[in-house]
Formats: sequence, structure tokens, C-alpha cells
Amino acid sequence: ARRRRRPLTAASCRRLIDLQRRLARFVADTAEHLDLLTRVNQQAIELNLRSDLVLSVIRVDSAFDRFAVSRVGA
Repeated sequence: ARRRRRPLTAASCRRLIDLQRRLARFVADTAEHLDLLTRVNQQAIELNLRSDLVLSVIRVDSAFDRFAVSRVGA
């Protein structure tokens, strides 16, 4: 069964706006990085993780390059 997306709360929206500003250095297209942040935030909520932690791992691992290939086979 597919999970329904939870609606964003005011706190989630504020956090997304803050993260969006920081992400702008890596992803130039505003719509693209807002979509990425929304999806990361939704998954982080479902998995009980902090979205900034997930984004930090993505930044270190691939610098937000969706076509990046891991050198260590990850």
C-alpha cells in the first residue's frame, strides 16, 4: 500500500525555506531544489530522520548531482 503524503506544517515550511536558501548554491533551478527539499522532507518525516541530516549526506556524497556515480560502489 502506498503511503499518503503528510501535509506540511508551518514549521516544516519555515525549515524548507531555510534549507532552500542554503541549497541554492548547489542547484540553480528554484523549482528543482524546492521539489528535492519537499521530497527529502517527506521521506525524513516518514523515516523519523532530520531532513537537514539527509541533505548533509546527499551534499557530501554527491554534491546534489543527481547523475553522480559513487566511486566506492555505494
